[in-house]
Amino acid sequence: MNLLVRITQIFSVLRLTPFDTSTEDGRSKERYRLIALSSSSSLVTKLATSLIGLVTVPLTINYLGKELFGLWMVISSLVVWMQLADFGIINGLANALSEAHGRDDKIAACGYFTSALVATLVTSILCLLPMVLLALWLPWGSILKLQDPSLVQLASDCFLVAGLVFVVSLPVSVVNKVFIAYQLGYVANLIQIITSFLALVGVLLAIKLRLSLPWLVFLVSVGPVLGNLASWFILYRLLPWCHLEWQLINRSALHRVAHSSIPLFVFQVGALLVNQMVNVVIARVGTLTMVSDYNILLKIYMLIFTVGVSFSAPFYPAIREAYEKNERGWVFRSIRRVIAVRLGVLFLPGIILLLVGDRLIQLWIHQPISGEFGLFGWASFMICMLMSASSSTLGEILTSLDDIWSQIKIVFLSAFIVIVFMYVFIPKIGLMAIYLAFSISSIYPIYWGYRKLRRKFFEAGIGST
Repeated sequence: MNLLVRITQIFSVLRLTPFDTSTEDGRSKERYRLIALSSSSSLVTKLATSLIGLVTVPLTINYLGKELFGLWMVISSLVVWMQLADFGIINGLANALSEAHGRDDKIAACGYFTSALVATLVTSILCLLPMVLLALWLPWGSILKLQDPSLVQLASDCFLVAGLVFVVSLPVSVVNKVFIAYQLGYVANLIQIITSFLALVGVLLAIKLRLSLPWLVFLVSVGPVLGNLASWFILYRLLPWCHLEWQLINRSALHRVAHSSIPLFVFQVGALLVNQMVNVVIARVGTLTMVSDYNILLKIYMLIFTVGVSFSAPFYPAIREAYEKNERGWVFRSIRRVIAVRLGVLFLPGIILLLVGDRLIQLWIHQPISGEFGLFGWASFMICMLMSASSSTLGEILTSLDDIWSQIKIVFLSAFIVIVFMYVFIPKIGLMAIYLAFSISSIYPIYWGYRKLRRKFFEAGIGST
């Protein structure tokens, strides 16, 4: 009976017209309506982009070979570090806008939006010259253990191309945080589908014209820039009041964005150490072929993992908005639901991979990864997904509530554990060491995050509401 009631409640909010938000019950239903809309569109987006990714991997591996594909993945991981160029401003903007939305303050929102754009534009311009110098002067042979001079030059060229495109894309990507903060995630999802499709077109064009790796990197990287440019036109149609107001750039607006962006910047450093150093470490203690194998597995991991994110991410702006309105009972109930949903969607695909994972790899890319991953490898893969999902969900909820500084020590501790474990055990047990490292590094964050949220809500006397 309870299941029937829950199903009825879910379908009651699945509609296109908004609910009346003048009452607490109406606001609750409207949040769930937007969550359902964003979740369903996000699920479609993740499936579409993952399908495109699954098609792209065998195309590029068979065109480039595993060694060059592995080189591309390592360079991509290094370029992602350029996210730090905005000092967390873009991520901090989402929290500031969610707060303004909860307070129905459109003037403040315009001030935050304009200030964040200008700050990001300035930092991007300042980063252009250092990016060029890094590409030309970094000792790529030593960093990636490359013996072939042609590979060293390719590494430099690819870093230059991908880095310049990435830096240029930072300011235009600001607009997506507006959609997310105002619970219009389905728009950002649409843009993501467009950019993924453009990336696939770039791959097909490069293969058709027999272009070199740097040109392939350019054609794939430019897709997000074009997609984000299109999102600006959509913004002014959906939120016509949200526009750039140069007179609203002031110390107060910058201070509010910085209140979230500074701790997010420090947190981002730790997160990049955890996630983006994996390819570099594998290249140092393993081979570029092993890097390629890891990224093949990563495509599968991200396909499954991001399905859970599709359902959980739309909750976070709604949680912050309800928190600002002091509707904390709704916040607590939503936290329980989002954790249950996030973990629930991982079990079935995890079991399937446990049984037939190696066979699926062979069917997909028409060649095995280096040595069978095997039952123990897929078991570590599944445990890693569940542990990482639990840890990240708790952390993302706390981040949406601007409880960021307290998480800094957690992410750096996790980074230390992951990097050391990989350095020691990859030479001994191969790729399985990566997933064991992430699983072990998630144990304390899960315990700590649960205790933190428990204190935040149970001790406030709302645990049973």
